[in-house]
Amino acid sequence: MNLRIVFGRGGRWLIPALGSLLFASAALAQGGPYKSVSYKTGELEFKLDGVAYSAKLGQVGTNLDFFKVFGKDEQAVGASFTSPAGAENRAVARFHIQNVHGPGTYQKADIQNFVLSWGPVNVWNYNWRRDACVFTFTRLDEGGMEGNAACSGGEAPAFKDLKFRSSR
Repeated sequence: MNLRIVFGRGGRWLIPALGSLLFASAALAQGGPYKSVSYKTGELEFKLDGVAYSAKLGQVGTNLDFFKVFGKDEQAVGASFTSPAGAENRAVARFHIQNVHGPGTYQKADIQNFVLSWGPVNVWNYNWRRDACVFTFTRLDEGGMEGNAACSGGEAPAFKDLKFRSSR
């Protein structure tokens, strides 16, 4: 009996799939953050279609996490901002950026999640294949973070002046 293993058409997906599997396994083996800083206060604001929206740091808050990945120091920042229930111009914003190393500009490859909700029912989720977004941090340290975000193209809403800040 001949045993034949087929890896798809010409096996073209085999190498990338194995590479992804090995990278994910190594990252999981590294464990969680060895240090995490929580920010307790903060706000976010932006304009869309001439309407101003604002949100406060939500219960989830903001974290700056420190990891060791393949022996190298890495950082990630995540934030959740929410307007109070019943606010006239209700807004919710969440984002998670990886590979951060202090103040600077972070683009597509670093943005893991970005969700913006405004008004009663409008929601947009970042899609790295379609949307070109940039996060710029003017401050990002253990004392707090401050910066802005901008998106163009794709299906991103035409928001303007999206600014955020958080502190301990």
